[in-house]
Amino acid sequence: MMHAQSHRGPDDAHTASFTGCVLGFNRLSVLDVSLNGRQPMTVPESPSCIVFNGEIYNYLELAQPYRAQGIQFKSRSDTEVLLQSYLHRGESCLRDLNGMWAFAIYDPFREELFASRDRFGVKPFYYFKNHDYFCFSSEIKALLQLPFIPRKPDHAILFGSTFERSNDRCEHTSFDGILQLPPAHSLRIGRTAWSLEKRRYWSIQPPEPLEHGRVLNAEGGEAEEFRGLLESAVVMRLRSDREMGLLLSGGMDSSAIAATLSKCIESASLGGAVQVPRVFTLALPGEPMDESKTASETARKLGLDSILLDATQPDFESLIPAALWHNDEPLPLMNRCVHWQMMERIAGEGVIVILNGQGGDETCGGYFDRLVGSALAMALRAEGLGGLMAEWKGAQQRCGFSRGWMAGQFLKTFINQRLVRTLRAVTNEKALQLSSVPFLESGILRDSGRRLVKQDYVNDQLMRWLTRDTVPDLCHYEDRNAAAHGLEERFPFLDFRLVEFMFRLPWAFKAYRGVSKVLVRDAMKGRLPVSVLESHRKVGLGVPEDKWIRGPLAPVVEEVAASRSFRERGLWRVAAFRSMVRRHMAGEIDAGNLIWRIVGVELWYRMFMDREEIGSPRVSSQEPELSIISGSPNSAGLYSLIPRIVFPSVIH
Repeated sequence: MMHAQSHRGPDDAHTASFTGCVLGFNRLSVLDVSLNGRQPMTVPESPSCIVFNGEIYNYLELAQPYRAQGIQFKSRSDTEVLLQSYLHRGESCLRDLNGMWAFAIYDPFREELFASRDRFGVKPFYYFKNHDYFCFSSEIKALLQLPFIPRKPDHAILFGSTFERSNDRCEHTSFDGILQLPPAHSLRIGRTAWSLEKRRYWSIQPPEPLEHGRVLNAEGGEAEEFRGLLESAVVMRLRSDREMGLLLSGGMDSSAIAATLSKCIESASLGGAVQVPRVFTLALPGEPMDESKTASETARKLGLDSILLDATQPDFESLIPAALWHNDEPLPLMNRCVHWQMMERIAGEGVIVILNGQGGDETCGGYFDRLVGSALAMALRAEGLGGLMAEWKGAQQRCGFSRGWMAGQFLKTFINQRLVRTLRAVTNEKALQLSSVPFLESGILRDSGRRLVKQDYVNDQLMRWLTRDTVPDLCHYEDRNAAAHGLEERFPFLDFRLVEFMFRLPWAFKAYRGVSKVLVRDAMKGRLPVSVLESHRKVGLGVPEDKWIRGPLAPVVEEVAASRSFRERGLWRVAAFRSMVRRHMAGEIDAGNLIWRIVGVELWYRMFMDREEIGSPRVSSQEPELSIISGSPNSAGLYSLIPRIVFPSVIH
């Protein structure tokens, strides 16, 4: 198991054995790089042993009361502080942790294992349990090394991934029987009772009741409070003993982090950071989704030097098997491969820790094209027909949406999300035409999609993105691609204090009169270029999928469509898929992403189920040949194997 995940921890590897339990850890040293920070770790006061993947950013503050009690810390690591916190406070210590984590603590006296995952699922925790064994790991591939764990696909999850773009939405994975501990949950299992107890330890409280007609105003103090919380989040995430970087796009979120970082440099409040992070920007010259010029303008205004990472000619022959292997599950978007390449190049610059703007859209009100229906509904509820008309006009003028499209988005707000997703799957995503009847039956109408915030449609949409629909999937590929190359990514917008603050505010602070991220724009006035503050174009990590499917990926697509394995998989209506491919190649339709999602499932089957070479000879890699796809090894992670009789465990 540890060998399968060795890329996550290049700096050290160690194990600890107990009667009925083995813990293992591959370490990426970020805080206290000495052997004092070695894991698995114990402390003199207790035989309990911890393995911990991630970072507790406020470990210095958490350690203070224990130092006041006379407790001596042998290391400068957050791991030791976390273990002491658990030993003194038990599970209640989780509510004060500010960070990203997946950890497990084994108590050999009680023969009991306690484990926890961070609030937003930034760090992974996979597990398998049967009558004889409980095992967990940071990556699924580690569990697959065990002979008693079957390689069996979960068709419901694969259907959702293909036609509903629903990755990491629940505890199930693409592998039947292998589960993930949900974000903001802990678990406990003992060798005697052998029952798994899971519980949620944190949730966002519903936002405050909407005040009629409330809009952003300078007297409210919200912008100042937002700036203070973001600065605190950034400074805490600069705690590192290794070189740091910042991923900067042309968007609002990473630009706000860069502006906050620049302000900290000016005021000499870097919070003990080793050095000023280096700035990296993805460049796609000539493509409509290229944001490198705007990002470079932001960097110049803030006095930061940026390094452009050109991704116009990705090496798909190596990127596809590499990204697929490290992500363990089908890749729904080609940008996962480009992100993998970005991480490889950043690691080549000697950077270990990098800040990233993920989470900003989901907490502050991004993706306005997907949020406009909820904003219209809230304008009607809070401000009446006049408010609805004003919101409609603002959205049209600033974003150019058509009347028919906006009307559809408005009506969709009042429909059960299960029906919305199903309708999209069978119409836009063509599930009826492309999937076999058994595959369709396995996945259709499986998404509950319940409302999380009853009185605020905008906050409800954002809450679902944050806790279920978007952030868990984003964290999945961010972690795996970074972990493949010796990187650790940190997300200031997922600081739980900032998240709780934003969800206390009503809808108009996020989306109002056609403007997204209303509060962020107000808070960043004077700190960012006007081109960023007044842009209403959301790009994200966009790549030209239609162009690439017609170009360098055409041989892979055609090989899959013609292959016997694809035909006999029993998932697809092969003739309909081949027809769609022909029409796309001829330029009659643009279906690059849908074609890629279906091809990606077949490549996943070949790699993880058939254990064969994937794709055509132009894109091939066999599972055992880790050297082809591993890149520079990376961070900490966890594994555990706990037999009912011999209870081993491994974390990495």
